[in-house]
Amino acid sequence: MSFECDFIELGSICEIKSGKRLPKGHTLTSNPTPNPYIRLVDIDAGRISRGSVQFIEESTKAKIKKYIVEKDDVCLAIVGHTIGVVFFVEKEWDGCNLTENAARLTNFDSRFNPKFIYYYLNSVEGQHEIVSRKVGSAQGKLPLYNINKIPIPNIKLLEQNFIVAILDNLDKKIRLNKITNQTLEQMAQALFKSWFVDFEPVKAKIVVLEAGGSQADATLAAMTAISGKDADALAFFGREHPEQYAELKAMAELFPSAMQESELGEIPVGWMVNSTSEHYSISIGKTPPRKEAQWFSINSEDLKWVSIKDMGIASTYISETSERLTHEAVKKFNIKVMPANTVFLSFKLTVGRVCITTEEMCSNEAIAHFTPKENKYESHWLYHALKSFDFNKLGSTSSIATAVNSKTIKEMKLIFPNVIIAKKFTKKVSSIMKLQQLNSEEINGLTELRDTLLPKLLSGEITLPEAEQIISEEA
Repeated sequence: MSFECDFIELGSICEIKSGKRLPKGHTLTSNPTPNPYIRLVDIDAGRISRGSVQFIEESTKAKIKKYIVEKDDVCLAIVGHTIGVVFFVEKEWDGCNLTENAARLTNFDSRFNPKFIYYYLNSVEGQHEIVSRKVGSAQGKLPLYNINKIPIPNIKLLEQNFIVAILDNLDKKIRLNKITNQTLEQMAQALFKSWFVDFEPVKAKIVVLEAGGSQADATLAAMTAISGKDADALAFFGREHPEQYAELKAMAELFPSAMQESELGEIPVGWMVNSTSEHYSISIGKTPPRKEAQWFSINSEDLKWVSIKDMGIASTYISETSERLTHEAVKKFNIKVMPANTVFLSFKLTVGRVCITTEEMCSNEAIAHFTPKENKYESHWLYHALKSFDFNKLGSTSSIATAVNSKTIKEMKLIFPNVIIAKKFTKKVSSIMKLQQLNSEEINGLTELRDTLLPKLLSGEITLPEAEQIISEEA
Protein backbone atom coordinates (compact mmCIF):
# COMPACT_ATOMS: atom_id res chain seq x y z
CA MET A 1 0.00 0.00 0.00
CA SER A 2 1.40 3.42 -0.92
CA PHE A 3 1.01 6.30 1.52
CA GLU A 4 0.19 9.91 0.73
CA CYS A 5 2.66 11.23 3.28
CA ASP A 6 6.36 11.52 4.00
CA PHE A 7 8.17 9.38 6.55
CA ILE A 8 10.68 10.16 9.25
CA GLU A 9 12.99 7.81 11.17
CA LEU A 10 11.73 6.91 14.65
CA GLY A 11 15.10 7.66 16.24
CA SER A 12 14.89 11.29 15.14
CA ILE A 13 11.63 12.00 16.99
CA CYS A 14 12.18 10.28 20.35
CA GLU A 15 14.75 8.68 22.61
CA ILE A 16 15.03 4.89 22.55
CA LYS A 17 16.13 3.29 25.81
CA SER A 18 16.41 -0.26 27.12
CA GLY A 19 14.89 -1.92 30.15
CA LYS A 20 16.93 -3.71 32.79
CA ARG A 21 17.03 -7.25 34.16
CA LEU A 22 16.84 -7.80 37.91
CA PRO A 23 20.23 -7.61 39.66
CA LYS A 24 21.74 -10.96 40.64
CA GLY A 25 20.22 -12.25 43.86
CA HIS A 26 17.12 -10.05 43.61
CA THR A 27 13.69 -11.54 42.91
CA LEU A 28 10.14 -10.54 42.15
CA THR A 29 7.34 -10.83 44.67
CA SER A 30 3.58 -11.11 44.27
CA ASN A 31 3.15 -9.15 47.51
CA PRO A 32 2.33 -5.58 46.44
CA THR A 33 5.04 -2.95 47.01
CA PRO A 34 5.15 0.59 45.61
CA ASN A 35 7.42 -0.74 42.81
CA PRO A 36 5.77 -2.75 40.00
CA TYR A 37 8.13 -4.46 37.55
CA ILE A 38 6.70 -4.66 34.03
CA ARG A 39 7.33 -7.92 32.15
CA LEU A 40 6.13 -8.93 28.70
CA VAL A 41 3.85 -11.55 30.25
CA ASP A 42 1.97 -8.64 31.87
CA ILE A 43 0.94 -7.19 28.51
CA ASP A 44 -2.61 -7.74 27.28
CA ALA A 45 -3.56 -6.25 23.89
CA GLY A 46 -1.28 -3.24 24.16
CA ARG A 47 -1.95 -2.48 27.81
CA ILE A 48 -0.29 -3.43 31.08
CA SER A 49 -2.55 -5.89 32.91
CA ARG A 50 -2.85 -5.13 36.61
CA GLY A 51 -3.84 -8.70 37.46
CA SER A 52 -0.50 -10.30 36.59
CA VAL A 53 2.02 -7.62 37.58
CA GLN A 54 4.67 -8.49 40.17
CA PHE A 55 6.78 -6.21 42.33
CA ILE A 56 10.31 -5.46 43.52
CA GLU A 57 11.61 -4.33 46.90
CA GLU A 58 13.00 -0.84 47.51
CA SER A 59 16.58 -2.19 47.62
CA THR A 60 16.12 -3.67 44.14
CA LYS A 61 14.55 -0.45 42.85
CA ALA A 62 17.59 1.51 44.01
CA LYS A 63 19.90 -0.61 41.84
CA ILE A 64 17.88 -0.22 38.61
CA LYS A 65 16.22 3.15 39.25
CA LYS A 66 17.26 4.56 35.85
CA TYR A 67 15.33 1.90 33.92
CA ILE A 68 11.77 3.07 34.41
CA VAL A 69 8.87 3.87 32.13
CA GLU A 70 7.06 7.19 32.12
CA LYS A 71 3.51 8.17 31.25
CA ASP A 72 2.93 8.15 27.46
CA ASP A 73 6.00 6.05 26.71
CA VAL A 74 5.61 3.46 23.95
CA CYS A 75 7.34 0.11 24.61
CA LEU A 76 8.42 -2.64 22.20
CA ALA A 77 9.35 -6.25 22.90
CA ILE A 78 12.85 -6.93 21.57
CA VAL A 79 13.42 -10.68 22.04
CA GLY A 80 12.30 -13.91 20.38
CA HIS A 81 8.67 -14.76 19.76
CA THR A 82 7.48 -11.57 21.49
CA ILE A 83 9.02 -9.21 18.91
CA GLY A 84 6.12 -7.17 17.58
CA VAL A 85 4.39 -6.73 20.94
CA VAL A 86 3.88 -2.98 21.46
CA PHE A 87 2.30 -1.40 24.51
CA PHE A 88 1.42 2.07 25.76
CA VAL A 89 2.22 3.31 29.27
CA GLU A 90 -0.83 4.77 31.01
CA LYS A 91 -0.53 7.26 33.87
CA GLU A 92 -0.91 4.63 36.62
CA TRP A 93 2.34 2.91 35.54
CA ASP A 94 4.51 6.03 35.53
CA GLY A 95 7.81 5.29 37.28
CA CYS A 96 7.61 1.50 37.08
CA ASN A 97 10.65 -0.58 36.15
CA LEU A 98 10.82 -2.28 32.77
CA THR A 99 12.13 -5.72 31.82
CA GLU A 100 15.33 -6.02 29.78
CA ASN A 101 13.23 -7.77 27.13
CA ALA A 102 11.65 -4.51 26.03
CA ALA A 103 12.76 -1.09 24.84
CA ARG A 104 10.92 2.15 25.44
CA LEU A 105 10.33 5.16 23.24
CA THR A 106 10.30 8.31 25.34
CA ASN A 107 10.72 12.11 25.22
CA PHE A 108 8.84 12.47 21.95
CA ASP A 109 9.23 15.50 19.70
CA SER A 110 6.31 17.89 20.34
CA ARG A 111 5.19 17.42 16.73
CA PHE A 112 4.20 13.83 17.47
CA ASN A 113 1.46 12.27 19.57
CA PRO A 114 2.95 9.18 21.30
CA LYS A 115 -0.41 7.38 21.03
CA PHE A 116 -0.30 7.85 17.25
CA ILE A 117 3.13 6.17 17.22
CA TYR A 118 1.70 3.35 19.31
CA TYR A 119 -1.18 2.79 16.89
CA TYR A 120 1.06 2.95 13.85
CA LEU A 121 3.51 0.40 15.27
CA ASN A 122 0.57 -1.92 15.97
CA SER A 123 -0.76 -1.62 12.41
CA VAL A 124 0.05 -4.23 9.77
CA GLU A 125 2.62 -1.90 8.19
CA GLY A 126 4.16 -0.99 11.55
CA GLN A 127 4.41 -4.63 12.57
CA HIS A 128 6.12 -5.46 9.28
CA GLU A 129 8.68 -2.70 9.86
CA ILE A 130 9.39 -4.01 13.37
CA VAL A 131 9.63 -7.72 12.58
CA SER A 132 11.73 -7.17 9.44
CA ARG A 133 14.42 -5.53 11.58
CA LYS A 134 15.08 -8.41 13.92
CA VAL A 135 18.47 -10.10 13.66
CA GLY A 136 20.00 -13.41 14.69
CA SER A 137 18.57 -16.91 14.92
CA ALA A 138 15.03 -18.12 14.41
CA GLN A 139 14.05 -16.46 17.70
CA GLY A 140 16.24 -13.41 17.14
CA LYS A 141 16.53 -10.00 18.76
CA LEU A 142 15.50 -6.49 17.84
CA PRO A 143 18.55 -4.21 18.34
CA LEU A 144 18.00 -0.63 19.50
CA TYR A 145 19.89 0.69 16.47
CA ASN A 146 17.36 -1.02 14.20
CA ILE A 147 14.44 0.47 16.12
CA ASN A 148 15.97 3.87 15.40
CA LYS A 149 15.50 3.29 11.67
CA ILE A 150 11.79 2.38 11.70
CA PRO A 151 9.99 4.83 9.35
CA ILE A 152 7.07 6.73 10.88
CA PRO A 153 4.43 8.70 8.93
CA ASN A 154 5.25 12.40 9.18
CA ILE A 155 1.80 13.99 9.24
CA LYS A 156 0.44 17.07 11.00
CA LEU A 157 -0.16 16.81 14.75
CA LEU A 158 -3.83 17.81 14.29
CA GLU A 159 -4.34 14.85 11.95
CA GLN A 160 -2.55 12.54 14.38
CA ASN A 161 -4.85 13.66 17.18
CA PHE A 162 -7.97 13.05 15.09
CA ILE A 163 -6.75 9.56 14.18
CA VAL A 164 -5.94 8.77 17.82
CA ALA A 165 -9.45 9.89 18.90
CA ILE A 166 -11.04 7.58 16.31
CA LEU A 167 -8.88 4.58 17.18
CA ASP A 168 -9.28 5.19 20.93
CA ASN A 169 -13.04 4.95 20.42
CA LEU A 170 -12.62 1.54 18.81
CA ASP A 171 -10.22 0.46 21.55
CA LYS A 172 -12.82 1.38 24.17
CA LYS A 173 -15.37 -0.93 22.52
CA ILE A 174 -12.79 -3.70 22.31
CA ARG A 175 -11.94 -3.32 26.01
CA LEU A 176 -15.62 -3.45 27.04
CA ASN A 177 -16.04 -6.72 25.16
CA LYS A 178 -12.87 -8.07 26.78
CA ILE A 179 -14.16 -7.14 30.24
CA THR A 180 -17.41 -8.99 29.47
CA ASN A 181 -15.44 -12.04 28.39
CA GLN A 182 -13.28 -11.90 31.50
CA THR A 183 -16.44 -11.88 33.64
CA LEU A 184 -17.83 -14.87 31.75
CA GLU A 185 -14.49 -16.67 32.11
CA GLN A 186 -14.50 -16.06 35.85
CA MET A 187 -18.02 -17.49 36.13
CA ALA A 188 -17.08 -20.70 34.33
CA GLN A 189 -13.75 -21.00 36.14
CA ALA A 190 -15.43 -20.50 39.53
CA LEU A 191 -17.77 -23.39 38.77
CA PHE A 192 -14.87 -25.62 37.70
CA LYS A 193 -12.93 -24.74 40.86
CA SER A 194 -15.94 -25.49 43.06
CA TRP A 195 -16.55 -28.93 41.53
CA PHE A 196 -13.11 -30.17 40.52
CA VAL A 197 -10.53 -28.33 42.64
CA ASP A 198 -12.21 -27.57 45.99
CA PHE A 199 -14.69 -30.51 45.67
CA GLU A 200 -17.36 -28.41 47.41
CA PRO A 201 -20.39 -30.66 46.64
CA VAL A 202 -18.46 -33.71 47.91
CA LYS A 203 -17.22 -31.99 51.05
CA ALA A 204 -20.72 -30.63 51.76
CA LYS A 205 -22.00 -34.22 51.79
CA ILE A 206 -19.17 -35.40 54.03
CA VAL A 207 -19.85 -32.68 56.63
CA VAL A 208 -23.53 -33.68 56.87
CA LEU A 209 -22.84 -37.42 57.06
CA GLU A 210 -20.13 -37.00 59.70
CA ALA A 211 -22.62 -35.00 61.80
CA GLY A 212 -25.06 -37.93 61.66
CA GLY A 213 -27.26 -36.67 58.84
CA SER A 214 -28.98 -38.91 56.32
CA GLN A 215 -28.01 -39.46 52.70
CA ALA A 216 -31.00 -37.29 51.74
CA ASP A 217 -29.63 -34.51 53.95
CA ALA A 218 -26.23 -34.93 52.31
CA THR A 219 -27.77 -34.64 48.84
CA LEU A 220 -29.54 -31.46 49.91
CA ALA A 221 -26.23 -30.03 51.14
CA ALA A 222 -24.62 -30.84 47.78
CA MET A 223 -27.55 -29.14 46.02
CA THR A 224 -26.86 -26.04 48.11
CA ALA A 225 -23.16 -26.15 47.17
CA ILE A 226 -23.97 -26.52 43.46
CA SER A 227 -26.75 -23.92 43.22
CA GLY A 228 -25.75 -21.41 45.89
CA LYS A 229 -29.32 -21.53 47.27
CA ASP A 230 -30.01 -22.15 50.96
CA ALA A 231 -32.62 -24.67 52.21
CA ASP A 232 -35.51 -22.20 52.09
CA ALA A 233 -34.60 -21.00 48.60
CA LEU A 234 -34.27 -24.61 47.43
CA ALA A 235 -37.70 -25.48 48.82
CA PHE A 236 -39.24 -22.53 46.98
CA PHE A 237 -37.30 -23.49 43.84
CA GLY A 238 -38.69 -27.03 44.10
CA ARG A 239 -42.27 -25.78 44.28
CA GLU A 240 -41.92 -23.30 41.42
CA HIS A 241 -39.66 -25.33 39.11
CA PRO A 242 -40.07 -29.03 39.94
CA GLU A 243 -38.37 -30.32 36.77
CA GLN A 244 -35.27 -28.16 37.25
CA TYR A 245 -35.22 -29.08 40.94
CA ALA A 246 -35.22 -32.76 39.97
CA GLU A 247 -32.31 -32.12 37.57
CA LEU A 248 -30.36 -30.36 40.33
CA LYS A 249 -31.03 -33.24 42.74
CA ALA A 250 -29.92 -35.82 40.16
CA MET A 251 -26.72 -33.85 39.59
CA ALA A 252 -26.02 -33.65 43.34
CA GLU A 253 -26.46 -37.40 43.64
CA LEU A 254 -23.68 -37.94 41.09
CA PHE A 255 -21.07 -36.53 43.46
CA PRO A 256 -19.42 -39.02 45.85
CA SER A 257 -19.86 -38.82 49.62
CA ALA A 258 -16.27 -39.60 50.60
CA MET A 259 -12.65 -38.85 49.73
CA GLN A 260 -9.74 -41.17 48.92
CA GLU A 261 -5.97 -40.76 48.89
CA SER A 262 -4.17 -40.27 45.56
CA GLU A 263 -0.74 -39.14 44.36
CA LEU A 264 -2.21 -35.63 44.11
CA GLY A 265 -3.66 -35.69 47.61
CA GLU A 266 -7.23 -36.41 48.64
CA ILE A 267 -9.73 -36.67 45.79
CA PRO A 268 -13.37 -37.84 45.65
CA VAL A 269 -13.93 -41.59 45.77
CA GLY A 270 -14.14 -43.10 42.31
CA TRP A 271 -12.31 -40.24 40.60
CA MET A 272 -8.94 -40.86 38.92
CA VAL A 273 -5.49 -39.35 38.64
CA ASN A 274 -4.24 -39.97 35.10
CA SER A 275 -1.72 -38.60 32.66
CA THR A 276 -3.20 -36.31 30.02
CA SER A 277 -2.03 -38.73 27.33
CA GLU A 278 -4.42 -41.41 28.66
CA HIS A 279 -7.44 -39.38 27.63
CA TYR A 280 -6.10 -37.10 24.88
CA SER A 281 -4.09 -37.43 21.71
CA ILE A 282 -1.32 -34.87 22.15
CA SER A 283 0.72 -33.47 19.29
CA ILE A 284 3.27 -30.68 19.03
CA GLY A 285 3.47 -27.91 16.44
CA LYS A 286 6.39 -27.15 14.16
CA THR A 287 8.12 -24.20 12.47
CA PRO A 288 9.44 -24.40 8.90
CA PRO A 289 12.96 -22.97 8.37
CA ARG A 290 12.66 -19.23 9.01
CA LYS A 291 15.29 -18.46 6.39
CA GLU A 292 12.97 -19.91 3.74
CA ALA A 293 10.38 -17.13 3.65
CA GLN A 294 8.26 -18.87 1.01
CA TRP A 295 6.68 -21.11 3.65
CA PHE A 296 5.15 -18.18 5.57
CA SER A 297 2.15 -16.19 4.44
CA ILE A 298 -0.55 -13.66 5.30
CA ASN A 299 -2.78 -14.97 2.48
CA SER A 300 -6.29 -15.79 3.73
CA GLU A 301 -6.25 -19.00 1.66
CA ASP A 302 -3.39 -20.42 3.73
CA LEU A 303 -3.54 -22.12 7.14
CA LYS A 304 -3.58 -20.12 10.34
CA TRP A 305 -0.39 -20.75 12.32
CA VAL A 306 -0.60 -20.03 16.05
CA SER A 307 2.25 -18.48 18.06
CA ILE A 308 2.46 -17.83 21.79
CA LYS A 309 2.03 -14.14 21.02
CA ASP A 310 -1.25 -14.93 19.22
CA MET A 311 -2.41 -16.91 22.27
CA GLY A 312 -1.62 -13.92 24.47
CA ILE A 313 -3.82 -11.70 22.33
CA ALA A 314 -6.67 -14.24 22.16
CA SER A 315 -8.96 -15.03 25.09
CA THR A 316 -10.74 -18.38 25.52
CA TYR A 317 -11.07 -18.89 21.78
CA ILE A 318 -8.42 -18.22 19.16
CA SER A 319 -9.58 -17.33 15.67
CA GLU A 320 -6.88 -14.98 14.37
CA THR A 321 -3.14 -15.38 13.89
CA SER A 322 -0.44 -12.96 12.79
CA GLU A 323 1.02 -15.47 10.32
CA ARG A 324 -0.09 -18.40 8.17
CA LEU A 325 1.69 -21.34 6.60
CA THR A 326 1.27 -22.32 2.98
CA HIS A 327 -0.33 -25.67 2.25
CA GLU A 328 2.97 -26.71 0.67
CA ALA A 329 4.81 -26.00 3.92
CA VAL A 330 2.35 -28.03 5.95
CA LYS A 331 2.74 -31.00 3.62
CA LYS A 332 6.54 -30.76 3.19
CA PHE A 333 7.34 -30.47 6.91
CA ASN A 334 4.56 -32.79 8.10
CA ILE A 335 2.98 -30.12 10.28
CA LYS A 336 -0.05 -31.20 12.28
CA VAL A 337 -3.27 -29.44 11.28
CA MET A 338 -5.75 -29.51 14.15
CA PRO A 339 -9.55 -29.28 13.85
CA ALA A 340 -11.86 -26.74 15.47
CA ASN A 341 -12.35 -27.18 19.24
CA THR A 342 -8.79 -28.38 19.78
CA VAL A 343 -7.24 -27.16 23.04
CA PHE A 344 -3.85 -25.46 22.54
CA LEU A 345 -1.36 -25.13 25.45
CA SER A 346 1.90 -23.16 25.38
CA PHE A 347 4.70 -25.04 27.17
CA LYS A 348 7.92 -23.24 26.18
CA LEU A 349 9.15 -19.74 27.01
CA THR A 350 5.71 -18.60 28.23
CA VAL A 351 4.18 -21.64 29.94
CA GLY A 352 0.48 -22.13 30.57
CA ARG A 353 -1.40 -20.11 27.96
CA VAL A 354 -4.54 -22.01 26.95
CA CYS A 355 -7.09 -21.47 24.20
CA ILE A 356 -9.55 -23.34 21.97
CA THR A 357 -9.40 -23.21 18.18
CA THR A 358 -12.43 -22.03 16.20
CA GLU A 359 -11.33 -23.65 12.92
CA GLU A 360 -8.51 -25.74 11.44
CA MET A 361 -5.15 -24.40 12.66
CA CYS A 362 -1.54 -25.40 13.17
CA SER A 363 1.07 -24.00 15.56
CA ASN A 364 4.76 -23.60 16.25
CA GLU A 365 6.79 -26.06 18.33
CA ALA A 366 6.17 -24.20 21.61
CA ILE A 367 2.52 -25.26 21.62
CA ALA A 368 0.86 -28.63 22.34
CA HIS A 369 -2.50 -29.71 20.94
CA PHE A 370 -5.06 -31.84 22.80
CA THR A 371 -7.91 -33.77 21.19
CA PRO A 372 -10.07 -36.25 23.18
CA LYS A 373 -9.40 -39.92 22.44
CA GLU A 374 -13.00 -40.73 23.34
CA ASN A 375 -16.11 -38.64 23.82
CA LYS A 376 -15.49 -38.24 27.55
CA TYR A 377 -13.53 -35.24 28.81
CA GLU A 378 -14.27 -32.68 26.12
CA SER A 379 -12.55 -29.43 25.21
CA HIS A 380 -14.63 -27.27 27.56
CA TRP A 381 -13.64 -29.43 30.54
CA LEU A 382 -9.96 -29.68 29.57
CA TYR A 383 -9.67 -25.95 28.90
CA HIS A 384 -10.72 -25.15 32.46
CA ALA A 385 -8.62 -27.99 33.91
CA LEU A 386 -5.51 -26.53 32.26
CA LYS A 387 -6.45 -22.98 33.28
CA SER A 388 -6.68 -24.18 36.89
CA PHE A 389 -3.44 -26.14 36.76
CA ASP A 390 -0.35 -24.91 38.63
CA PHE A 391 2.35 -25.31 35.99
CA ASN A 392 5.05 -24.41 38.51
CA LYS A 393 4.61 -27.96 39.83
CA LEU A 394 6.09 -29.29 36.60
CA GLY A 395 9.43 -27.54 36.98
CA SER A 396 12.33 -29.03 38.88
CA THR A 397 14.54 -26.01 38.22
CA SER A 398 14.27 -22.32 39.03
CA SER A 399 13.04 -21.61 35.52
CA ILE A 400 9.73 -23.21 34.61
CA ALA A 401 10.24 -21.95 31.03
CA THR A 402 13.21 -24.28 30.55
CA ALA A 403 12.02 -27.17 32.75
CA VAL A 404 8.92 -28.11 30.75
CA ASN A 405 9.08 -30.12 27.53
CA SER A 406 6.68 -32.16 25.40
CA LYS A 407 7.28 -35.31 27.47
CA THR A 408 6.38 -33.40 30.64
CA ILE A 409 3.14 -32.22 29.07
CA LYS A 410 2.15 -35.72 27.95
CA GLU A 411 2.87 -37.12 31.43
CA MET A 412 1.18 -34.24 33.25
CA LYS A 413 -1.26 -35.58 35.86
CA LEU A 414 -4.82 -34.29 36.19
CA ILE A 415 -7.72 -35.32 38.41
CA PHE A 416 -10.42 -36.83 36.20
CA PRO A 417 -13.95 -36.96 37.66
CA ASN A 418 -16.85 -39.25 36.92
CA VAL A 419 -17.45 -38.89 33.15
CA ILE A 420 -21.12 -37.99 33.64
CA ILE A 421 -20.18 -35.11 35.98
CA ALA A 422 -17.62 -33.85 33.44
CA LYS A 423 -20.33 -33.88 30.76
CA LYS A 424 -22.74 -32.06 33.10
CA PHE A 425 -20.09 -29.38 33.58
CA THR A 426 -19.60 -29.07 29.82
CA LYS A 427 -23.35 -28.69 29.29
CA LYS A 428 -23.59 -26.10 32.08
CA VAL A 429 -20.80 -23.87 30.78
CA SER A 430 -21.47 -24.29 27.05
CA SER A 431 -23.85 -21.31 26.93
CA ILE A 432 -21.32 -19.15 28.78
CA MET A 433 -18.54 -20.17 26.42
CA LYS A 434 -20.74 -19.61 23.37
CA LEU A 435 -21.19 -16.01 24.50
CA GLN A 436 -17.43 -15.75 24.91
CA GLN A 437 -16.94 -17.00 21.37
CA LEU A 438 -19.45 -14.49 19.96
CA ASN A 439 -17.77 -11.67 21.89
CA SER A 440 -14.38 -12.82 20.62
CA GLU A 441 -15.64 -12.67 17.04
CA GLU A 442 -16.82 -9.10 17.63
CA ILE A 443 -13.47 -8.21 19.22
CA ASN A 444 -11.66 -9.61 16.19
CA GLY A 445 -13.85 -7.59 13.83
CA LEU A 446 -13.28 -4.38 15.76
CA THR A 447 -9.55 -5.08 16.02
CA GLU A 448 -9.27 -5.68 12.27
CA LEU A 449 -11.18 -2.45 11.65
CA ARG A 450 -8.86 -0.54 13.99
CA ASP A 451 -5.69 -1.96 12.46
CA THR A 452 -6.78 -1.38 8.86
CA LEU A 453 -8.25 2.10 9.32
CA LEU A 454 -4.87 3.73 9.95
CA PRO A 455 -3.21 2.51 6.71
CA LYS A 456 -6.33 3.47 4.76
CA LEU A 457 -6.27 6.95 6.25
CA LEU A 458 -2.57 7.39 5.51
CA SER A 459 -2.94 6.13 1.95
CA GLY A 460 -5.85 8.45 1.23
CA GLU A 461 -8.20 5.50 0.60
CA ILE A 462 -10.63 6.98 3.13
CA THR A 463 -10.94 10.39 4.77
CA LEU A 464 -11.27 11.20 8.47
CA PRO A 465 -15.03 11.98 8.13
CA GLU A 466 -15.51 8.64 6.38
CA ALA A 467 -13.61 6.89 9.18
CA GLU A 468 -15.85 8.55 11.78
CA GLN A 469 -18.92 7.35 9.86
CA ILE A 470 -17.57 3.78 9.82
CA ILE A 471 -17.03 3.90 13.59
CA SER A 472 -20.52 5.24 14.26
CA GLU A 473 -22.02 2.37 12.23
CA GLU A 474 -20.16 -0.10 14.47
CA ALA A 475 -21.65 1.41 17.63
